[in-house]
Amino acid sequence: MHSLFIALGLVFVAELGDKTQLVALGFGARHRLAPVLTGVVLAYMATNLLSVVIGGLLGAALPTRAIGLVGGARSSGSSPWGRRSSWWCRWRTPPTGAPSSTPSPPRSRCWRPDH
Repeated sequence: MHSLFIALGLVFVAELGDKTQLVALGFGARHRLAPVLTGVVLAYMATNLLSVVIGGLLGAALPTRAIGLVGGARSSGSSPWGRRSSWWCRWRTPPTGAPSSTPSPPRSRCWRPDH
């Protein structure tokens, strides 16, 4: 029972502000509550059932230590990769007010001379 509440709390916190909740909010604003809630619950149950089944199969087939090492290496590698684009933007963005032969792009996009 303790692991049930831990899983419930972790998933609840992880899913706050997720795109799925924003879609459910939009549907809830336009349609009746019961069909939207039923669809959201069924879809969430299906995706999590699939995840648990795959996780159980992988957990039974692979050693726990290997799963932990691969997961840790993947998490460690994704952080620098995600920051790569912001580094590129800072390095390649021309200074404000500098004369440029190309028109100024919108501020929401990264300026790159090849795009």
